[in-house]
Amino acid sequence: MEDFLPEENPSVTTMNRVMDRFPFSSQEQEYILIEGDVATVAVLEGIAETIEELDDDGFVLKSRDDTPMHRSILSVIQEAIATNISLVDRFDLSVEGIPNTDDSVELLYDYLYDSEAYGFETQQLLHREGDTYDASLIGVYIKLDVDGTDDDVSSVMSDLYDGLNQDIKAGFGDADAIVTGENSMMHVIMNSMTESQILSTGFCLVLAALVLIVAYRKPVLGLIAMIPVSVSMVWIIGTMHFIGYSLNVMTIMITSLTIGLGITYAIHAVERFRLVSEHTGNVVEAISETIGHTGGALLISAMTTIFGFGLLVVTPMPVEQQFGMITALTILFAFATSIFILPPVLLFWGRWRKKHKGYIISPGPPGKKKK
Repeated sequence: MEDFLPEENPSVTTMNRVMDRFPFSSQEQEYILIEGDVATVAVLEGIAETIEELDDDGFVLKSRDDTPMHRSILSVIQEAIATNISLVDRFDLSVEGIPNTDDSVELLYDYLYDSEAYGFETQQLLHREGDTYDASLIGVYIKLDVDGTDDDVSSVMSDLYDGLNQDIKAGFGDADAIVTGENSMMHVIMNSMTESQILSTGFCLVLAALVLIVAYRKPVLGLIAMIPVSVSMVWIIGTMHFIGYSLNVMTIMITSLTIGLGITYAIHAVERFRLVSEHTGNVVEAISETIGHTGGALLISAMTTIFGFGLLVVTPMPVEQQFGMITALTILFAFATSIFILPPVLLFWGRWRKKHKGYIISPGPPGKKKK
């Protein structure tokens, strides 16, 4: 969510200072949800082992006694023991506060769930359906230290998600556990979006190439028209990595925009080349006309589009700034590749066609029109 907040907003900067100076005030949590029969010794032992595993995680806040800050049913049990030591004998508890039998665990849960002193917190961490306890929650207090770049944020979120999943590997008996929370969900969603975007981008490239091949009736020329888009896509992804932008809910669309907006420049250039070369039969003249005339029109079109998207850079929201910057660069790259990379390839292809086939586009005298 911080990506959507203005960086210089007084409320945001003040909250960042509070978080830096008073890390214990953090209310940001990730969660471990345990589902199944949670009224067992194995589940409580799994919770205890998970808490121990949290100790070496750099993103977990520490209490004053240097233990991981968390909330779980086990921490409620330990607090209850601290105020009422008689619970140890009553429910046959170990030093960690874990009963020796599953029956004792269920009796202890019943006591805490219906207690006036601990009932509210217990009900936030333990779910009861009828007489069965079928879910429990571990809340882990975290603080993500990032240097402000998107790549760093993405890396930290990945480390957080992977670290918490590593912490629960010991298991919880027959119950299942899953890591969740705002950062974990964002990490999973972005990974899913990235994977789907890669697949859709590949599909779009293939589909666009097929359409151009059918339209031009020349497979090589259709593939040549795809060169500017393909090169622009590589350039923009490399640029994003270089300047520290990661894929988010808006920049994830950039590859699709590259295809949709960038391919039009290549089509205009190729169409001009086809028209002039078929009319004159001169490859060099066709390239000169393409750059001199169509290139000027493409420049005007590119500049207006770049300025339009570039205005988003002055908006207060970081994600819109990134989207405007990346889209403007995408248009610039598409224009540059259509003018500086595509013509030499067309020149080589046109000369090869004329040398080996005797014509560039179609047989017959130059300038002859089919009726």
